[in-house]
Amino acid sequence: MHYISKVEFELDKSFPEPNVTLTEPPFIIHQKGWGQFTINIRIHFHEPHVNKPVDLGKELVLFDDAPSSGKRPIVREDYNELVFVEPSYTML
Repeated sequence: MHYISKVEFELDKSFPEPNVTLTEPPFIIHQKGWGQFTINIRIHFHEPHVNKPVDLGKELVLFDDAPSSGKRPIVREDYNELVFVEPSYTML
């Protein structure tokens, strides 16, 4: 995370604040909702002239086939890894 300067999230337009920008780790957002849509994510780096922003699209599913209890969380996990070859920026 030392190389990341900010992360922009674009949620579905039905959310009160569909565009969220975080400038400090952890780059995590918490929202409540129901449905299925793509979250657009843009990762910016401290050295934009070396590393251009990375765009990701993640499908978010806020429901499943189990009977609804109203209190049971829906858990979906996804893992992505960014590999930096010979990084030049270090943050102490």
